Amino acid sequence: MALPISPDILAVALVGLEAQKVRIDEHIAAVRAQLGKRGLGRPAAAATAASSATPAPKPKRRKLKLSAEGRANIVAALKKRWAEKEAATTAKRTPGTPAKRGYEKSSRALSVVTSP
Repeated sequence: MALPISPDILAVALVGLEAQKVRIDEHIAAVRAQLGKRGLGRPAAAATAASSATPAPKPKRRKLKLSAEGRANIVAALKKRWAEKEAATTAKRTPGTPAKRGYEKSSRALSVVTSP
């Protein structure tokens, strides 16, 4: 059988439990704030405004303009570079042989293809 508990003890116990509940609710609110989630129900107006507000636009970058002289210098440098590369590849080839394109079949591959 359970002994009867006095109303004074029950009142003190209730005060202590409510204090614990307040502390637990504060901890829960802190964790939800870190997660970025709100409790059940409609979100507060401040939370809605903060989440739907558009971020500040980035400052637009100034477009770099190239003068005609600068463009001509770049074109001349590219032509010179390509001419040097073409001269190097032409010097490697023996006169009279065309430039190789793709791959050449080996003699074994040719014998397989041409044999009946």
